[in-house]
This record gives sequence, structure tokens and C-alpha cells, in this order.
Amino acid sequence: METLKRARRFLPLLAVVLLVGIGAFIACSKNNSGNPVSPGGSGGTNLGALPLAAGGGSSSFTFNTAGVVAYKCGIHPTIMTGNSVTVAASSTVDSVLVNVVGVSTPGFNPSSVTVKVGGKVRWVNSTGITHSVVNQ
Repeated sequence: METLKRARRFLPLLAVVLLVGIGAFIACSKNNSGNPVSPGGSGGTNLGALPLAAGGGSSSFTFNTAGVVAYKCGIHPTIMTGNSVTVAASSTVDSVLVNVVGVSTPGFNPSSVTVKVGGKVRWVNSTGITHSVVNQ
């Protein structure tokens, strides 16, 4: 029985090792204020993969959990990164528009937005290159 009690404390580590072993990606980043942000953001908000087709494609997401959700482009993750949506109960903002910008300096504008719980963000891509929105 004592051995079982000692082994229990290693179960979370074992779960992580198994996930990494089958190819899952685990990451943690920090938002602009230096606070840790999990891949799904506070509350585990999962954006999935929101497609942004070239030439006017758009996607929207409604954020129902307060916290910070870091995101990036799933197709260009090394150059279109460091973006976030802050979902705050104190915010009165219902919806925000974020544009995909530039070919020479690609990114999202604005790079950080705040909406209220239940608020919506809409991403629009007017560039000639396909993009997507995924969790950081």
C-alpha cells in the first residue's frame, strides 16, 4: 500500500511522458505582462484551427471563459506569433476585428485585444496568402 501511495505522485509526470511520446505538443508562454499562459489560455479555451483563406477569408470565435488566450498563425508559427486575446469580466467590448497584415512583415493587427466574457473576435485576411489562427 505504501508503494502505491508513493507511485501516485508520479502519475502526472507519467501522463506528460506518454503524451510527448505519442507526438503531442506541450507549450507554455507568457503574456505581455509576464504572466504564464497555458496553451489553451486561462480556462483551457481551445481555438482549434480557424481558417483564414487568402483574399478576404475570415473566422470568428466567441470567448466564454475569462483569461488570456495566446494565439499565432498555424501556417506561419515562427513569424506570426506573440498575439493574445484577453477575456475580462470587467470589459464592455462585445466584439473586435483583427486584420492579417503584410507580406514582408506578416502579423495580426492589433496584436492584443480585450473583450468581455461572451465577446467575439473576428479575424479577416485580405492578404494573398492563406493563414490560420491556433493557440500559441
